Amino acid sequence: MAYDREWTVTDQVPLRSVQDGMIGRSGERLRVSLGLFNAFDEQASDIRYFHESQLPGEAAPVEDIHFHPIEPRTLRLTVEARL
Repeated sequence: MAYDREWTVTDQVPLRSVQDGMIGRSGERLRVSLGLFNAFDEQASDIRYFHESQLPGEAAPVEDIHFHPIEPRTLRLTVEARL
């Protein structure tokens, strides 16, 4: 399906904001951190492109928006040791 409206600069601006947070402790040789990414589990695009593409089996290229979705809510624990 083709993109049926005119591409404008506002199409490049994210429609939602994503909230991330991180806490951690550092010592002389060890650092531990806990990160929460996409805290409210927003469904949005990380980046969007408008360009022409053609999938196998399609007769002709189609201009459309291509996007990469943001990661779902994620909790990451990181432990770093200095040797």
